[in-house]
Amino acid sequence: MKTKNFIFVVLLLFVYASIYCNANSAQSKKLSLIRDTEIEQGISFLSSPLLRAANLDGTSVNIYIVKDESLNAFVSGGQNIFLNTGLIIKTDDYSQLVGVIAHEIAHISLGHLSRILSAKNKAKNEALIGAVVGGAAALLGSPQVGQAFIHGGQHVGYRNLLSFSRAQESSADFAALKYLNNSGYSAEGLLVFFEKLSGQELLMSTNQDPYVRTHPITNSRITNVKRHLESTKYSPPNATIQVKKVYSRIRAKILAFTKQPSETYSIYGKSNTQAYARYARAIANFRELKIDVAHSILDNLIEDHPSDPYFKELKAHICFKSGKLTCSLTYYEKAIPLLPETHLVRADLAKVQIESGEKTLIEKAIKNLKLALEKEHKSPFVWRQLAIALGKIGQMNEGSIALAEESLLLGKWNDAIRLAKRGKKLTSKGTTLWIRADDIIAIAKQNKLRR
Repeated sequence: MKTKNFIFVVLLLFVYASIYCNANSAQSKKLSLIRDTEIEQGISFLSSPLLRAANLDGTSVNIYIVKDESLNAFVSGGQNIFLNTGLIIKTDDYSQLVGVIAHEIAHISLGHLSRILSAKNKAKNEALIGAVVGGAAALLGSPQVGQAFIHGGQHVGYRNLLSFSRAQESSADFAALKYLNNSGYSAEGLLVFFEKLSGQELLMSTNQDPYVRTHPITNSRITNVKRHLESTKYSPPNATIQVKKVYSRIRAKILAFTKQPSETYSIYGKSNTQAYARYARAIANFRELKIDVAHSILDNLIEDHPSDPYFKELKAHICFKSGKLTCSLTYYEKAIPLLPETHLVRADLAKVQIESGEKTLIEKAIKNLKLALEKEHKSPFVWRQLAIALGKIGQMNEGSIALAEESLLLGKWNDAIRLAKRGKKLTSKGTTLWIRADDIIAIAKQNKLRR
């Protein structure tokens, strides 16, 4: 399908950033992270019991979604787990996904990452991941990027993912089985996942899924999972219904936004009346610019599920992309009170409020952006939107400092210094804003010296 025939949806606070850990490497590959409130909350819901079982602080372990069709998952840069969209799409049910997550959590809890990295390489790796997560690189502003799915993404160059030894894989399996059992999850999915990949070790590396190259699959690993299943009695917990629902929604949403609409219709045909299937069809119709059909599906979903915020959020976005600002504002404002986490969606709402050009709405946009920055303070996108809003109501001092914050995150040290100095001149000496401008100048100068 030609690019002009569809649109990738911008649903959440999406920041594209590009950096290269090895600019001279021909093997350098871009990594694009997806940010989406529903997906992030869903993955958190699925993984929280596993993190508790592993005695890990859920707030210190980050799980990121990588926009990559290949089947892969990996741990990098400390307590960071990366799951490819291809992995999520290619799983058949929730048990396979949580099985992989449990295995990656085991690598963290057993300290495997620190053991396979030299001090020098570990420092490089953590700096790389820190840059990705912080969004410290060039914001892409083209219309095509502005229309990307899941609101923006962060790109980072990476050369080779870390490979674990067979002994480490085996010990991670045993730990993962323990976490799954203690969380009320079945290990059946992990077994099925391993069996899917079991024949790939005989293939050339170019024909293998990346997961096989970094997590060697052996017959003994499969046998160990089978023995575990035979020795444990598993009865599904009451929460399984909710687990299945969350998993189905995540998978349907990712598939509908990343695959061709024709594939979405094939997998989630009209005969499937489940909410997740209708949701996927709404997204596919939107991407094909069948706006009325998408609205019709969403209206029915909202009527059937009035307390679900994500149907309202998608409708708000479609209204915005269709130029219907009042409609968009209405549905964003209906969605936000129902959301467990609002930072990303508030940034989306603020963009609509700024677009309206009305002073009262722009003032509301500033409040929403400042709320978003409480958690998304490393997002160049949010800082730029705040600068635009402040500029529209004449607050040039704070607007300049907001642009300086953006430049600082993008590594544009000269721009950061210039903009911070401009804002500092317009700000009362000794105020919190003045002190922050002074800090930006100092940080940017330090970074210039390190180059």
